[in-house]
Amino acid sequence: HALEPTLKRRNLFAWVENPLYRYHDFVLEAEISLPDEGYSSAGVLFRYVNESSYYYFLVSTRGYFRFDVVFNGSPMRLIDWTELPRPEGAVGESPSEATEAEPGAPSEPSAPVKLLVVANGTRFTLCCNDRWIAEIDDETIESGGVAFGAQNYDERDTVTASMNRFLVDSRGLEVETFHYRWREAIPVDPDARLRLARTLLAAENPTAAIIQIRKALKSTPPDADSLFLLAECQVNLGLN
Repeated sequence: HALEPTLKRRNLFAWVENPLYRYHDFVLEAEISLPDEGYSSAGVLFRYVNESSYYYFLVSTRGYFRFDVVFNGSPMRLIDWTELPRPEGAVGESPSEATEAEPGAPSEPSAPVKLLVVANGTRFTLCCNDRWIAEIDDETIESGGVAFGAQNYDERDTVTASMNRFLVDSRGLEVETFHYRWREAIPVDPDARLRLARTLLAAENPTAAIIQIRKALKSTPPDADSLFLLAECQVNLGLN
């Protein structure tokens, strides 16, 4: 009752495509399970045109996510590796702290991960385990297929990922409803917006970073770190 591709060498990115339909606006939900050991990631590809043009959204065994587009064989970084929100009620060290403390150690077995992608025109909203993690605009690819993908890095010779559930809804009203729900109606953790802003600034996208900082500061009092981050973005744009 799952789709389980096995990657049989290190540093391999592979996927299983649904070749029947192409989508422009859609809501995509997937429940995936990551390998229990080693450093790897899994997620979804969408607006897939061919092997040289597509978007991909991955989560890793180290507790991070990324979102990028490949166009005519050239990868373009949209959101580089960014830490996922910690599970509610979790205690102890963060995924990044655990990775630094024990480099190369196997990851702990994890529960299935629920991913949500809302693509509405050039606007993308990403969620993980029913929590907002990112939003960004991009107009590189207009439409395409969907796929389940996995990436093995350099710790194990073989890894297996699994997809337990996959749903795509391209009805216009449903897409607009999900877009409004996750962009306007549901409160977003300000820390998640600030984490995204730091990643966007590092990727030389200070304009998008400022938008996330200002949204975060609407619901939380500014502190020195958030104000300094805002100042860095403004300096990058010449807004002295």
